[in-house]
Amino acid sequence: MSKSKIFLLGLSLMLFIFNSYSCEKHEYDNNCDSFIIEDSCYSDNTRDSLSINNDTIHHHGNNQNGDNSTNNNHFSLTKNGVRIGTYNVGHFNDGKLGGYQGEDVLSYMQKWKKWIQEQKLDILSLNEWSLYFDKSNTVNATDSLLAPFYKNIYFGIRDAWIYNGICTNYEVDEHSHKQIKWNKTNYYAIFEDVFIEDKRVTIIATHLPWQATHQKAMEELIEELKQYEYFICFGDMNATDEEQTAFTNYGFNIANGGSYGFFKTYEGEKHIHLDNIVTSNNIEILEVISPNPNLSKGDHFPLEAVIRIKS
Repeated sequence: MSKSKIFLLGLSLMLFIFNSYSCEKHEYDNNCDSFIIEDSCYSDNTRDSLSINNDTIHHHGNNQNGDNSTNNNHFSLTKNGVRIGTYNVGHFNDGKLGGYQGEDVLSYMQKWKKWIQEQKLDILSLNEWSLYFDKSNTVNATDSLLAPFYKNIYFGIRDAWIYNGICTNYEVDEHSHKQIKWNKTNYYAIFEDVFIEDKRVTIIATHLPWQATHQKAMEELIEELKQYEYFICFGDMNATDEEQTAFTNYGFNIANGGSYGFFKTYEGEKHIHLDNIVTSNNIEILEVISPNPNLSKGDHFPLEAVIRIKS
């Protein structure tokens, strides 16, 4: 065989090996700490045999001392159970009053509506809601964004800044509705009992003050939580990392700062794990994520979890 033929044969073999290796595209996304597999040439059976599962494709936080500070809109809950979430929506204006300030109201509203629909949360807690979605007060936010997906919607008193709500399709005991103000401030919590798997579970949507009254409000909240056999407490705690983990000292489970690590829920420089979901010890937290829905430019991120009520 001539040298030219040997060279061409070797070149063809090298191209074949290269194409076989390149058949699967691996992309590591530094923004979401996730490993994405695209355009795979593996069969479904081969893919199943790989050491890749939902827990590695979707990063769900680090260890107790770690930090999941790279929110990403690829995140989605993957485990079976009750899907819950909390979101400080910042009045649809990045944490400022007045509703959405842009002119493209309908298209921006559709983004919010699409995101809420896609999450498929069984319970959604809200902080800093706004009665009207837009600056001109023409679009009722509750009717437009929540009513299409939830039959039971409960909001507390509408203060200038503080406006908490709970949305669910579970059966609700309407006689259980109540509201408590924290340390005589305008910050408050609303309560309602829902029935999940034949258990009466108290749902709490709270917003704690960040001012000098914060510590006292935290103490009041913890004393309140001790009263309930089954509870899920959502909200903007305005708490430091140490204060978040302190919930566990009382036997409670926490989504942010618990066994799944810390999740960035606020676009700040110092205290960035402000929002949390706290449950009674008989409610197990199976999964936690903090996605970035790209709906806010510099305020809060949602915090979501999957839970299971123990028998």
